[in-house]
Amino acid sequence: MTVTRSSWGTLHSLRKPRALPPPDRIWAEREWQIIRRGHVPEDMDDKWFAFVDDDRLHLHRSWTGVQEFQADFQPCDGGRRIAKVAIESSRRRYRRRYEDSDRLLLELLIDTVLLGSYDVSRWRHLYEQMT
Repeated sequence: MTVTRSSWGTLHSLRKPRALPPPDRIWAEREWQIIRRGHVPEDMDDKWFAFVDDDRLHLHRSWTGVQEFQADFQPCDGGRRIAKVAIESSRRRYRRRYEDSDRLLLELLIDTVLLGSYDVSRWRHLYEQMT
C-alpha cells in the first residue's frame, strides 16, 4: 500500500520553510521503493507520518499534523539522493536544533521510520563527527 496525503487526518504544510543542506548520502533504488511507500503510524508511540508526492518526501508529526521536513529526491548513479531539503523554521511549530543535527535527524528518520533499519555503528560514527 502506498501512503498519500489523504491517508492521515489534518496535515499542515511548512509554514516558514528554510533550506537545509541535504545529507551526503545515496539511497539504493530498492531503498527508494520502500521510502516511496510512506509510513502511517501504528500507535501513539509512533510519532511520524510520511508520504511521497512525485519525488518529494513529506515528514509530519503524527499528533499535530505539522510538517517538519520536506526532501526532494532525484535519481543519481547508484540510486537516489536528496537534492533539496526544506525544514520548518517557525519556532512555534518546530524547535530547530543545529543545522548538522537537523540533517542527521532527517537521515535517521528515513532509516528508522521508513526503512525500519538502524545501524548503530554508523550512527555512532556520524554523531561523533558532529560533536
